[in-house]
Amino acid sequence: MKFLLAVFLAVLVWGCAWADDPVFQVNVKDFGAKGDGVTDDTAAFRAAFAALTPETDTYRPSKIIRVPAGRYLISDTLEMPVRSSLVGEPVADRRQASTIIIRDPGFVPIRMSHSSCVSGFLFEYPDNQSIKHCKEYPPTIETCGIAPVIENCAFSGAWICISTPKGGANAPGTYRDITGWFHHIGIRLDGGLDVARFEDIHWFIGGTDRDDVANSHYFKERVGFQFGRQDGVMMSNCFIIHGRALYEQLPVTGEGKTTHCLTHIINSCWCENVEYGFIFDGMFGVNMDNTVILVKNGGTGIRINNLGSFYNLTISNTAFRGYNDTFTGIDYTVGEDRAQNRMVVNGCQFVGASPAIKLGENSKKITIGDNQFIGAGTDEKPIIVIGKDSQNIIIRDNFANLSEGKWLKNEAKGEKTIVLRDNQLIF
Repeated sequence: MKFLLAVFLAVLVWGCAWADDPVFQVNVKDFGAKGDGVTDDTAAFRAAFAALTPETDTYRPSKIIRVPAGRYLISDTLEMPVRSSLVGEPVADRRQASTIIIRDPGFVPIRMSHSSCVSGFLFEYPDNQSIKHCKEYPPTIETCGIAPVIENCAFSGAWICISTPKGGANAPGTYRDITGWFHHIGIRLDGGLDVARFEDIHWFIGGTDRDDVANSHYFKERVGFQFGRQDGVMMSNCFIIHGRALYEQLPVTGEGKTTHCLTHIINSCWCENVEYGFIFDGMFGVNMDNTVILVKNGGTGIRINNLGSFYNLTISNTAFRGYNDTFTGIDYTVGEDRAQNRMVVNGCQFVGASPAIKLGENSKKITIGDNQFIGAGTDEKPIIVIGKDSQNIIIRDNFANLSEGKWLKNEAKGEKTIVLRDNQLIF
């Protein structure tokens, strides 16, 4: 009984101490910010930040920089204090009433520190709106500290929206309710030693001079999410239209090392009119579910260079589609032959893909089951291709609706290791 009472008192004291923690708030308008879209408000923001540090940098403080509705012109980097929140005014329908305007391309507008948060802003590049003549700017937000949070933000005309610095940083963080358009990369992380979380991030088209979108940089080159070294990803409800890829794991980190990532958990995402839906290069794990991939002519839904799928590789309940029959569903290559390598493709639908699944040489421990394949199968472009020296391949319980009769091309020498069972072919 005495022990329980002691625990109760300790919790009560801790809770009261937490409740008594100071909350430091400043308003940039109190430091001279105009928010008229013309006046340079950099000095006012810096003065507001300076009022929060170092005197207020005590244990567990809440430091909030309020930014009322307005258009704030920034001409140099704003360094956020540790454990601070830069808070604008979002309004309905994911629009933002607080806008940060960036004209000069030579600086990072926001550099985040440990446990900092940016919320409720539109970041606008008025001189980088042309998709034909876009300019390469530094990232809009640079995440340098542990556990950043970026939410309820939008971007217009950025080259790179959010990024760790060159060489990487341990800044996995939380990213949610983000929208807008950019030219090159949406979010780029390298060096994370914890799980990064992404939710409700939608990358759309935008800008001016859109009469020839197909020749623009963002149509050909932009990537929604790009990763170097990253200890796991949890992603849901993310979207991109136009670009090279929704999601790319790079083969090497910013330090030139082979990329090693923990599991990429991807659920309920959508990519449209991209060359690649997803690219996985390096050592990793993948668990993908309930996703839609619509690729350009000649594109690939998922490209995998497996240097070591140490944490499982499963693709399920995903739809693969193209604008005609000149695309590949899954292109799987064995980068290094490791005991952990395997892949399961289950419950997916491939419409018009030729091949739908291409297994490179020396593929092992692959299960392709309970999928639907719809489209033409020919000698040149069969539905499933199995490369030389592959083994332990199981293809079972699939439905193939074929306008022509060729659905499997097996180049493996040991055919007895290829198991075909209960597949239904409909011509």
